[in-house]
Formats: sequence, C-alpha cells, structure tokens
Amino acid sequence: MFAAAMDESDSFYAAPKEDTNDPNVFRQIADSPIGGGGVFRTLDAQPLIRLSVRDAVWQELTLSLDGMQPSNALYAINELEHLSIAGRRDDAWSRSDEFSRAEVLEALLPLLSSTNEAVANQAINCFATETGSLKDTHRAALVKVANYAPGAMTRFVAIRALSGSEGDAVSNSLAELLRDKDERVRVCALTILTRFPRSFAAAEAEARAGDESPFVRSMAADVIGRGKYTEDLPVLVSLFLGSTNLPLSEQRALPGEAMLDPLPSDRDVSGDVHGSATEALVKFDVGQVADILKSNLNDPKYHVRFVAKLAEKDAGPWLTELTNILTARIKSVAEVAKSDPLNPRRFAEPGFATVILNPECRLCWEDVRQFLLAQPSERLAGAECQSLMDLLEAAVQEGPEFDGAPAALVYEVYATKGLKERAAKFRAAHGYSKWRFDEFDQEHSDLNGPANK
Repeated sequence: MFAAAMDESDSFYAAPKEDTNDPNVFRQIADSPIGGGGVFRTLDAQPLIRLSVRDAVWQELTLSLDGMQPSNALYAINELEHLSIAGRRDDAWSRSDEFSRAEVLEALLPLLSSTNEAVANQAINCFATETGSLKDTHRAALVKVANYAPGAMTRFVAIRALSGSEGDAVSNSLAELLRDKDERVRVCALTILTRFPRSFAAAEAEARAGDESPFVRSMAADVIGRGKYTEDLPVLVSLFLGSTNLPLSEQRALPGEAMLDPLPSDRDVSGDVHGSATEALVKFDVGQVADILKSNLNDPKYHVRFVAKLAEKDAGPWLTELTNILTARIKSVAEVAKSDPLNPRRFAEPGFATVILNPECRLCWEDVRQFLLAQPSERLAGAECQSLMDLLEAAVQEGPEFDGAPAALVYEVYATKGLKERAAKFRAAHGYSKWRFDEFDQEHSDLNGPANK
C-alpha cells in the first residue's frame, strides 16, 4: 500500500524536506502486524459509498463472517480479533482498539456453533479472558459448546475460554476429554486441569500418569508439578524413576501438531517423561523432595539443577558443590569463547554456549548470593565469604549480548551489607552497568550507597 503524497510521515522515515510531491511518485507505507497492514480483503468489488474507513472495514469483515466459505470466516475472525482490545496481557503489541470488544464478540457469537470446527475454535478463542470475566450470555453459550459440541477439540477450546469459571458445569466434559481416544485431545485437556478444584485435578492427573501415551504421561507430570499436588508426589516419583532421559534422536513432536494451536508454548509435549517428571519435582518445596533429589544426584543431565534446588533454602551444606559447579562453568565458557567458530561445543547449548549463567547455573549463582545476604557482617569479612564474592563477580558478563541483571544483584549484596569499599571497586570495574547501580542507589537511598555520598 502506498501513501497518496510524499510528505506524509511514517514509521520508517519522513520524506526529505527538499523533495517535492511529483506526479506519480509515491512512498510505501510500513506494513503493520495489526489489521493486515492497512489492506483488507473483501468479498466483492462493489463500491463503498459514504462510509468511513472504520464502517467500511466493519461492513466487509462482518459480511465475510456470514459467507459460506470457511476461509473467509477465518480471515474475518482473525482481523476482528486484532482490531479490538481483549483485556489480555498481549493487548499492547497485538491489538488495536478500532472496534469495541463487546460489538466484536456479539458478531462472533453465532459462530460458536459453526459446523466447521476450525471456524468454531477460532471464534471461541476470541472469548477467552485471563480473569474469567464474561457476560452471562457468553458464559452460557460457552458452557453449552463445552458440553455438547460434536468435536472434542472444540469442547476443549470452550472449556479453556471459560478460564476456570463454571468448573462444576464443565468438569464432566473435561473428564471425558481426558479419556478421549486421541492422545492429542488428552494432552490438551491436561493443560487446563490446574484451573479446576484440587481434589478433581489431582485425581485426574494421577489417572493420566498411567496413560499408554508418553506424551500424556509427560503432561501429567507437568500438571502435578504446576499444581504442586503433594498427594501425587509418589506418582511423580514413580514417573521419574520409571523413565530414563529420552535421547534427542527419539524425541518427536506430538502427531497432528497443527491441532495443538491452543496449547501454551511453554508446555513440554516431547514425550520425555523423565524430563517432565524432573522439572515437576523441583517445583515442590525442597523439604518434600530432598530425599529423591539426593539419591539421584548422579543424574548427569540434572545434577546441577538438583544441587541448585537442594541449596535453595540453605546453601551452607552445598557451598563446596556450588563453587565447583560455577568454577567449572566459568572455565568451560572461557574455553568455548576462545575456540574455533565451528567447534561443536558452541552448538551443544543453543543460546548459552558463551554465557556463564545459563538457567541452571544462574540458580546455583543465586543460591550463593542469597547465602551471602543472610550472613552477619562479621562473617562477610572472612576468607570464605570473600572467596564467594569473587566467584559471584567472576560469573558476571557485561555487554549488549548479556543479561545485565547479575551485576546489579552483586551490587545489591555489597550495598545492602554495607560493603562500601567492595561496592565502589565493583562499580568502577563495571561501567556498562553504572545506570543499574545508580537506579538501585536512588531506590534505596536509606542505605547511603557509594553513589549517594
């Protein structure tokens, strides 16, 4: 799409002042992810007379909703979804407020019962909220779909859109989905199980932990961890002990991946039951899982993660192991950084090959930091704590390609514990993070940090 005149400003650039608006010279308008970049499809080429742009777009999109062609309806639903504010966290970057959400939902309401499952599902998704705040008529319509729609995935999408409300009215339908013959449906049903009452959810998660499908068992473990269902801990331990790390060569996507569009992207559906059970275990309070973690510290894939968890509340007994882990990590990253660009080690850990504080080591590093924050001032002056401070600093990397938060967190220890000399030395050595230190001092002026003298 092109602007009618050269002198219109745009997100890319403004035309130079010396340019003139010559005939037949136009400038491209930036494409936008919202509203099709300013261009909309229409059903026909009939002229639109005496209509505002807003009214013209509304007319054409709602006409497409009534069409017999599912692709037209899917297109119109998608556009209307992005042209009205849904009251969700992603509103700011994915939606505009051209139309009110109320008028959009009223236009989409008849499509909830569409015989085309894709159309029905996409329309239902527009009703989903993060708070469960729905009009009574909309809630009733979704409950009806959740209980009586012919398609299992449509029933799931409707239950999910209810955001945990009307649990009693749809729990029987969810229980049926958890036992559906299609493993994809069972996996999807598990993802929303924690929204339901604990007794119901824990019992269903335990039942699915014995499912024949590794994808379902993997998701059941995830659910037990997210819900922290202590009554299911024995089941989770059984999943952990009864499965081994799934080699990358054996991991695969869940069949029919396109059907899993409703799934949150952070859910593991690789079928790695051992991995999912491991991640679920470390979500529990350390006192509840300490024994099983200690007895499996030799697990090469999760050793660091288990140590970090065991040291979470009291790092004292684990300081030697934490120090060894972080020291080895610092050395390994230094070696990789100096190696040939094609060194296989650079590709063994995507995104973290040259980052010291990868997710697991970051947890160990934080355990050490919390240990120092908990120590009395007289102990901090000792050789052990001074060595631990050196270790924290050695793991800090600065630059636009690194997370700058660790530097600020080290500075917090020094400022909070009154280590002014160490804070000043650290500040001088880390000019890239000066603004972070200044920000901390301003927010904690009562500490009278180095920047507030």
